[in-house]
Amino acid sequence: MLREACRQAKEWRERCPDDPPPLLCVNLSAKQMQSPGLKEDVSRVLRETGLHPGDLNLEITADALTKDREAMSSRLRELKIRAYGWP
Repeated sequence: MLREACRQAKEWRERCPDDPPPLLCVNLSAKQMQSPGLKEDVSRVLRETGLHPGDLNLEITADALTKDREAMSSRLRELKIRAYGWP
């Protein structure tokens, strides 16, 4: 699903280059956040689709953040996600 959403956002950007780029928002579940290959998966999809990383907003459910705070904090740093309200 991430790949198709990134592909579509890139296509919209190419069709309308004078418009502000669309910000793509994708929800990640607690299970997805626990995946050891998440960073690589996201990086690969961005490379394959050509979508700029700044045009992708990964949204994390509250449930994901309450599972294992230390592991989630580490994962957020790996992804270089700006987490609002997160220490």
